[in-house]
Amino acid sequence: MITVGADVGKYKTKIKWRGGTQSHLSCVSTFRELRGDVPLDDQNLIVEYENQKFFVGDLAEREGQNYLKSPDWHKSNTVTLINLFAAVSRIPGKDFSIVVGNPFGINTPKNIINLYETVINRN
Repeated sequence: MITVGADVGKYKTKIKWRGGTQSHLSCVSTFRELRGDVPLDDQNLIVEYENQKFFVGDLAEREGQNYLKSPDWHKSNTVTLINLFAAVSRIPGKDFSIVVGNPFGINTPKNIINLYETVINRN
């Protein structure tokens, strides 16, 4: 089993595991059909969540029209979850545990529980 550390920051989403690291802009926007050939890679991502597609990373910043912003610092929200899904999609293998960073001194125990439930209930 791989242990992965994740930090979904306001600017970048970062993950690290033994043998690898990945990061992308923490930018999420609604999906729209694109003309031409748009290469998808570690910085240009499309995530589908609850039957809706989103641009993530550089692709969201470059092609997005309706940006989604985190409503608060507590991170138990859809924007955090979409960024986290984009990040963990690049982990090699399917057997992993994840440790998610949480702002120190900002979150109450209730906020921490909400973040946990947001991630666990959407796996």
